[in-house]
Amino acid sequence: MPHLVPTRNEILSAGVLALGEARPTALRHLPAGRWGDVLKGWWAQYAVVRARLASEVTAARHGTAAGEELRDLAESQLWRLIPDEPSKAIGEAVLVRTVTNSSSSVSGSFSAGVFPVGFRLSKDVVETELSPEQEPAEYVTTAAVYADRADTTTTGLGGGQFLHSQTVTLPIEASREGPHANVCYVPADSENGLGALLDAPFDTTFTVSSLRAAGGTMLRSETQLRTLARQGWQGSKGPNASALVVGALLQPGVHRAVHALDPDAAVAALFVADESWATSAAFRASVNRSLVDNDWLGFGARVDVRGVQVRSVSVEVDATVRSVAAMLAASDIETAIGAALRDAFEGDLWYSWTTDGLRGAVAAADRRIVSVEDVRVLHAGVEDAEPALALDPTATELTHWHMRKNGLRVSLEV
Repeated sequence: MPHLVPTRNEILSAGVLALGEARPTALRHLPAGRWGDVLKGWWAQYAVVRARLASEVTAARHGTAAGEELRDLAESQLWRLIPDEPSKAIGEAVLVRTVTNSSSSVSGSFSAGVFPVGFRLSKDVVETELSPEQEPAEYVTTAAVYADRADTTTTGLGGGQFLHSQTVTLPIEASREGPHANVCYVPADSENGLGALLDAPFDTTFTVSSLRAAGGTMLRSETQLRTLARQGWQGSKGPNASALVVGALLQPGVHRAVHALDPDAAVAALFVADESWATSAAFRASVNRSLVDNDWLGFGARVDVRGVQVRSVSVEVDATVRSVAAMLAASDIETAIGAALRDAFEGDLWYSWTTDGLRGAVAAADRRIVSVEDVRVLHAGVEDAEPALALDPTATELTHWHMRKNGLRVSLEV
């Protein structure tokens, strides 16, 4: 098979043969002489040309392009500019108030009032091993919400006493752009998604039951641009699955988008997450509205934008290294294994994994590793079974496996 790019010998051989035909006595001066200087000059010129050709080949493939070259590739596939548009995280805060009295009425136990636009709340940051790292953030309400006097639930406690509870949902957005305000959904972490009131409400018994926000970002990520470059050509050809993915990813806050057909609901399921693996009802509704408003959805078609939940795991690895000397670098090997596993959990198939796949990632992490005997993924100390390779199109959320900050245990032997 001929080379797409000529080698040095192929280029210079033609020059040497031509020189030999024109001036045979010059051939003995090629190894060390002025005639050799001519060939060296040709080689230097070709090296520049070849480097440029190699960079063009790299820049033309979504798997190898990076930086501005990747952005140029994505824009060329989409035939549109992809500007960096910082966005604020949007979501909702659920507030609850309760009172216990002797009234069985479902109305009249609470005072009525309004949460005005601009009412301030904050994220309650609690450091745990179960959730990805969080940063402090403040939020404001984007619409006025009226809380009436009616109960959401009324529970009899016996002895003539009743517990009255009212739930109010406030639409919120972060006070500034950036991913710091994103709050991922971690079902196993009771400390996740908590919040606090910064302004005093009309009824001071209100507390924040949960706070969700997603979509905050500052810059386009390479993950977004790489997927846009991969899906852009197909997505521009009509209202197909790639079009849904492209339409979602053009919204700056969407970092990941996975499509599946839900035959039970007769709808296209689109699972989206931001760069923090966060989701919220407002974020999903915004993506849905963008798909419809910008004509990424075919006539008569339906899309259901769904979210992502985070499952915190730890990983145990048993491996054999090449020599006793390699044991002296056990810390470096463990660091390389941790980076490889995180890349595996956050790759294109971030919603699934296999033990063999993780073993392969560990084996390739460092050349001093000879074999990998076992890789175990544990959640709350119990080994997790391998998930299905194909995603469940009927699921309300996809699961992303998040390896805990201190969740790697490596056992090395010689």
